[in-house]
Amino acid sequence: FTLTEPIWLLFITGLVIGFWKSNNKQRIALVLTLLWFIVPSAYVIFRKPPMYDGFRHFLFILPPVFIFAGFAFEKMFAAIKTQWITISLTLVLLTPGIFGALGLHPYEYAYYNSFTGGTSGAFRTYETEYWLTCYKEAVQGFHEQNAQLFVKREPYIAEYYANENIAIRDYRAEFGSIQSGDFVLINTRTNEDVTTFKDAPVILSIQRGDAVFCVIKQVP
Repeated sequence: FTLTEPIWLLFITGLVIGFWKSNNKQRIALVLTLLWFIVPSAYVIFRKPPMYDGFRHFLFILPPVFIFAGFAFEKMFAAIKTQWITISLTLVLLTPGIFGALGLHPYEYAYYNSFTGGTSGAFRTYETEYWLTCYKEAVQGFHEQNAQLFVKREPYIAEYYANENIAIRDYRAEFGSIQSGDFVLINTRTNEDVTTFKDAPVILSIQRGDAVFCVIKQVP
């Protein structure tokens, strides 16, 4: 779901090309390469080990996908003799990733493909903006003067970008100090924005499409 759609077409095509054109010795190497992808993937799917921050701890699963996709690219470049057609086809294959990156910047790592409805469709089903990069945009877009901003998670990130008119406070350590009129910065991981001061109005929302990454609420 976090890879662009063309990679899977290239992967399947590369599988066919790789096994069709290879001899027995080469097929053993291809089978081992394919098992590199299948065995860890099956482990993740069926055993359901602890996973967080997307699946970045399992990125070692992906190289075989791109190895087989490379076979498809190699065949494509060999078969197409016209340079402008090759360039055009390459751009078509890259288009989903390019538009995804442009639409999500600077949260490119929150990309999901159309199989999930994009990042908007993945919101509240899969992890999206898990590195709290949205704190920068949230704090820089927060223009209240002499405000106390209680940050639910990792307040030091918000503090780095806050100006002198904003007092960054640790929500967890100083929860008892929160008063009416104060502000709370909450990320949407594990739907914390829904459960934290759930009736408080949202005065600022950082999002891309329908995927909300973090919000600032004002305590009633």
